[in-house]
Amino acid sequence: MNLKKLAILGVVSLTLFACNTSTKGNWTEEDKKTMREEFEKDRADIDQLLGKEKTNEWADCCIKKMESRFENPEALEKDSKGAASIGEECMKELLGL
Repeated sequence: MNLKKLAILGVVSLTLFACNTSTKGNWTEEDKKTMREEFEKDRADIDQLLGKEKTNEWADCCIKKMESRFENPEALEKDSKGAASIGEECMKELLGL
């Protein structure tokens, strides 16, 4: 393989890899799905607090705020206080507090 083809292949590979990586304000669909799955684990508790109809709104709010404040879900895991505060913010917004 000549050097030019190898360079093109490298650029294409990096571009594809970069497109599938979450960044602050722009998480991948896979990372958003992962967060939804995490919320589903506690859905019964959230439903009791907000009501079933508002739980999805709460999850959407949390994901949007988390995406804007953290590079990815792994960064979020390192800041449990920050994650908890986002959950509280969204809960207050939905309850009109």
